[in-house]
Amino acid sequence: MPSPRTMDQLNSERAAFWAALAEEMAEADSAERTGQEQHFALGDDLLDGRLRMVMSVSQDKTSVYLVARSDAAKRWVSTHLAALQTELRAAGPGDKTNVAAGRWFRRDDKKNVVTLRSRWPEMRRWLRAQHATFQQAACAVQKDTD
Repeated sequence: MPSPRTMDQLNSERAAFWAALAEEMAEADSAERTGQEQHFALGDDLLDGRLRMVMSVSQDKTSVYLVARSDAAKRWVSTHLAALQTELRAAGPGDKTNVAAGRWFRRDDKKNVVTLRSRWPEMRRWLRAQHATFQQAACAVQKDTD
């Protein structure tokens, strides 16, 4: 486990990164932010904003995944899992541990880490692209079911 000083530095880097990203992405929900994670709604009209993409940044990777923040959103994901998989061009919804925890379609980027500020522009680009991809997929599936 990192030392308290190292953890303080890491938390400081994360806070600075989230602040920089928030300037670019109005979709960021600062009410649903931990040090490591930031939640982004996938369209206000989609399940009352309860379907989210979570971005996670750490010292060893950057990740994104889909989460449902209500029972209705969980049922929607379960019902449309195959269509979401197709839209996201994913091999599957994820490993058993992530799916059991309600994290679907996890994607990791191991070359972009929060401790390397020189990688932040690429991290922000990748996260914005992932948000657009997840939002487009969820909206396409919703449109096909209306």
